[in-house]
Amino acid sequence: MNHSIHHARAPIALGRYHIQACPLRMPSGGYAPRVSIASGRGCSRTDRIVTFAGEFASAIEAASYAEQQGCNWVQGTTRLQ
Repeated sequence: MNHSIHHARAPIALGRYHIQACPLRMPSGGYAPRVSIASGRGCSRTDRIVTFAGEFASAIEAASYAEQQGCNWVQGTTRLQ
């Protein structure tokens, strides 16, 4: 399986979190929405990678969806603290 990862946009900073969309090119030609949610620095850095169900026609569409889902996750997490 040779999937390509595309970094379509610059990371979004939300508090201590950095959200980076990284759509994944699928063998069918579409793009899976995927996001990296990172926090911390150095040896304390944590990076969550989440791939969502569904497939989009373009990397930009997949990135937009993934970024929105990542922002929703961060906002939900920070509300709980």
